[in-house]
Amino acid sequence: MWMCLRKDNRTGELRDEFRAGVEQFDAFARSQNEFIVNGVYRCPCTKCKNAKYLKPDDVKLYLYKKGFIQGYWI
Repeated sequence: MWMCLRKDNRTGELRDEFRAGVEQFDAFARSQNEFIVNGVYRCPCTKCKNAKYLKPDDVKLYLYKKGFIQGYWI
């Protein structure tokens, strides 16, 4: 699954599949009522653990730097 494969083992760079997945996640999250009403959504990174509400650009940055929490699927 793309959420588990954040970096290329050889180069250490973010994988294209991961970047595309984060963009899809962001598009979906922006379609949800929480974002439409408040302009924020939960951050599922390893630091925030889906408990903090952040603006989309911050969520994407955290996901790129830290990745998704283990077992995340919602």
